Amino acid sequence: MYTWCLIIVAALISFLLRIAPFVLLKKSKLSADHVIFEYLNYVVYTIMGCIIYVAAFPKANGSSWLGGGDTLAWLKVGVLVAIFALACRFKHMLVNVILGILVYAVLLYALLAFS
Repeated sequence: MYTWCLIIVAALISFLLRIAPFVLLKKSKLSADHVIFEYLNYVVYTIMGCIIYVAAFPKANGSSWLGGGDTLAWLKVGVLVAIFALACRFKHMLVNVILGILVYAVLLYALLAFS
């Protein structure tokens, strides 16, 4: 019973946190260039940065993530540099994600083909 209570409370809290911005911003008449909308535009990039950081730096023990000639780590650095260059060129998030997956696939294929 205690577990179900925790699940229900966590679900309610999660729902309220997710619905609150819609309820609060719906009643206000804000223009599209308001500072709140400018701030919310950066949320996607922040989340993508967190996902990329976890993928690029998986070791939490303080050791060097590029040490030991790990070619997969160098591949990740190459992908990060390429994605940064593509993100500067293309402003659309979906294009950046698709191009990032393609760059990773091409570099991984090249790594496996030539080693």
